[in-house]
Amino acid sequence: MFRLALREIRGHKIRFALTTILVMFGVGFVVGSFVLTDSLRATFGQLSSDINANFDLAVRAEGDFGSRQEQTPIEASLLTNIRETPGVESADGVLVGYAQPTYVECDGEIAPAGTDQGAPGCQRKAVETQGPPIFGFSAGDHPELQALSLADGSLGDAGAEALARGRAWHALRVLDLRGNGISLAGASTLAGSP
Repeated sequence: MFRLALREIRGHKIRFALTTILVMFGVGFVVGSFVLTDSLRATFGQLSSDINANFDLAVRAEGDFGSRQEQTPIEASLLTNIRETPGVESADGVLVGYAQPTYVECDGEIAPAGTDQGAPGCQRKAVETQGPPIFGFSAGDHPELQALSLADGSLGDAGAEALARGRAWHALRVLDLRGNGISLAGASTLAGSP
């Protein structure tokens, strides 16, 4: 039986080589897809852990599991009840939603903060980012909840200027912008914003 197999392989060398190569490619693609799936799962798991690092519990309105619709806000009076619960160190109400940074461009140049987008030659533009969607979070009154890490992103100078125009980030105690490609001019814009 073994001699017959060897004789067939010698007789059809090209067919054997092509079959071997195609099987190796097939196995490689299957293994690659499993590795990619596992790395994506790990990345999103880590992202979820990083976002919720300072939270032990989140109270939300009732909604369908997996629903992509905005969550209904809960009553503000519930926050007072949660703060008065024994064992709660701090509690804060948070608004979360999709937050596309924008800026006003006039005649091809980024306009100074406060420029009316309705002025002649001006229009509001979105800051183009690569990667996952951008979510906005409100900042609360508690220092332990006032840190934001945007490290290793792709904000650039346009994103830094858009961030400088916003007022909510001033409540943060920690703002990490490492690895965003922000030049000295962009950093100066951020540092000089009120």
